[in-house]
Amino acid sequence: MKGYTLIEVLVSLLLLTLILLGGMSFYFYSDQHTQTALHRRLAVGIAESTMEQIKRNGYASLPEPAPTHGLWQGPLTLNVNQLPAAENIYVYDVDDNGDSLIDYKQVCIEVTWQDPGNSLQQQVKVDSFIAP
Repeated sequence: MKGYTLIEVLVSLLLLTLILLGGMSFYFYSDQHTQTALHRRLAVGIAESTMEQIKRNGYASLPEPAPTHGLWQGPLTLNVNQLPAAENIYVYDVDDNGDSLIDYKQVCIEVTWQDPGNSLQQQVKVDSFIAP
């Protein structure tokens, strides 16, 4: 007798189904990961743009003295690829040599958003130092 038995056909279909399900789960995971990476790249671009604007405005535009808990501006509402996001700007006074005089300021830009399908809040931070 030539041909395949019913059991051989069913086992082949079962193996094919398992392989396809594994491939589909890989596809959906990679799609979600790609979206998160895209949102992160856009958020970094927003934070870097804000930092460049602060640097262009110069040291004199920063608060004197820095706010007690660092928060200078925020949360500012914005969108990261049509997702609601928030941007906070923190400014800290830095005294490197301990002489009670401010040597420079640390500026931290923080952008947070919630990716769909991900229960964790996503966040990027960009830090820089600005001297007088």
